[in-house]
Amino acid sequence: MVNAEKISPGVGWYWLAAALICGGLLAPVAIFLPLFRSGPLIQFAVPGTNAVALKAGEYVLWHDHTTVFQGTTYASPSNLPAGVMTRMLSQADGKFIPMSSGFTSTLSSGNSARRSVGKFSVSTAGDYVIEVSGQFAPQVFSLRPAQFSKVFGGILVLLFVESVAWIGGPLIILVVLLKRSRAKQEQRLGVR
Repeated sequence: MVNAEKISPGVGWYWLAAALICGGLLAPVAIFLPLFRSGPLIQFAVPGTNAVALKAGEYVLWHDHTTVFQGTTYASPSNLPAGVMTRMLSQADGKFIPMSSGFTSTLSSGNSARRSVGKFSVSTAGDYVIEVSGQFAPQVFSLRPAQFSKVFGGILVLLFVESVAWIGGPLIILVVLLKRSRAKQEQRLGVR
């Protein structure tokens, strides 16, 4: 019979391992859910001029080539029509905000699909005007805070958290199980 002497390590280590594993299960939601709340998608019909109030930050301009906007369905090729001119102007000082065109990304969700046009970097919060001009059929564009760096950072954090959770948790369980088993065996034999 095992005596009532306390076995070391304690069962609290199992709780720590369980907390790590549960943290690994919840981490994706905790890390990526805020990205979907990062700012509203501002949609507008083009060609035309549209006023927007923006916070400081980077924004991606999208061509919503398949979408429903204000009750009208829009479907066009994903490539921009020839001759499209896009620019952003600060209403405060009249300066143009340059648009950079890095790599192109696409996004599809349900019955909507969009393709990135370019990125604007807004240094100060305020009112801005986006002008999209050219000779083409009405289409829909949208503007949204840039997500790439946040998603990439989230993936790096998630890799670290998941590594700790899914390697550390089971490793703690295994080590504690072996040490407790050895301690119980030593107690039975009266080795201490």
